[in-house]
Amino acid sequence: MRINLLLFIIISCNQNVDYDSNILEIKKVNQKYLEFYNSGNYEGVASLHTENAVVMPPNVPARVGKDQIMSAIKEEIDMGFT
Repeated sequence: MRINLLLFIIISCNQNVDYDSNILEIKKVNQKYLEFYNSGNYEGVASLHTENAVVMPPNVPARVGKDQIMSAIKEEIDMGFT
């Protein structure tokens, strides 16, 4: 039993993770966010969030979900923050 447990631990510690592709994907999404935001596309910005995403900007209440996030981004864009 102990040998099986030890083998399981050793095998699970040696997982290959492709960090470069993960970083590349994150950079692509970040670039898309900037493109959407800078062009005033608040719906595009919201589309990059999950349904239960939480955005917590400083000094304002948290925004929960795509609809609230979209409203907050729209307010920012309408105030000229792009």
